[in-house]
Amino acid sequence: MFISSNLSLYEKQILDLYSINNIYINSFKKIMLAKNVKGIIYYQNNILISQVFARISYDQGDIIELSTNPNYLKMGFASKLLKELEKKFFLDNINEIYLEVDVKNNSAISCYKKANFIEVGTRKKYYKRSQKRSDALIMKKVITLNNNEYNLK
Repeated sequence: MFISSNLSLYEKQILDLYSINNIYINSFKKIMLAKNVKGIIYYQNNILISQVFARISYDQGDIIELSTNPNYLKMGFASKLLKELEKKFFLDNINEIYLEVDVKNNSAISCYKKANFIEVGTRKKYYKRSQKRSDALIMKKVITLNNNEYNLK
């Protein structure tokens, strides 16, 4: 992208953010349109509340995105989406779910543990936040049908 030298630093930063945002949107579109990706998006009153996306490989799913609008954190939306995704996976004979989460993201780790994910490994220096790197915790859940928990009839 060509940026005029007559622009202020603020204007250049806005253009950079616009470029980054477009890259993110285009990447997101590719993920959404991929045939091997399942996702659930929850809206309430035209507000995006929470979303989850997972890539499918044979009998395994890999969660690639689980996020909740900051104004709706700690209200159980992520947990509900995980349960719905599990149900979809179960119906499609997918029996394992994997994910990676930053070891510093305690609220996400807590959410996954409540959903019965277990820690199975670590990826060293996986995430880059500004100039620092942090490890990713690899978590796994085996999907089983216990007490008809998916309300299948």
